[in-house]
Amino acid sequence: MDNSPQQDQSSFVSGFTIGLFAGAAGYFLFGTKRGAQIRRQLAEEWEDAQEHLSREGMVQPGVSLRDFFQDLLHTTVKHSETMILEPIAERVESVTKKAAPKMAKKKPASKKFRGV
Repeated sequence: MDNSPQQDQSSFVSGFTIGLFAGAAGYFLFGTKRGAQIRRQLAEEWEDAQEHLSREGMVQPGVSLRDFFQDLLHTTVKHSETMILEPIAERVESVTKKAAPKMAKKKPASKKFRGV
């Protein structure tokens, strides 16, 4: 897997776009009156959904919406780290194998004090 400048630029643009939308959503929800109304409505809807989800065994009873999303985020990040780090480890291993023959063991230089 070679990271070309085009792939790096694409990743940057994707990350920037996601950040832009997340920031806009955060501003709307926490910086406007309409956003405050939506947050209250979301909290009420969560109470109904939580009841259903706890009956289905998907969440523990009494879990707040914040805790639910925090757990969901941590699970997603943990899964993503595995998906990202495994290919990196494979690349490091392949580079190390290729570089090993080139790195011939050299005789250590004698360490003589040449003093002051």
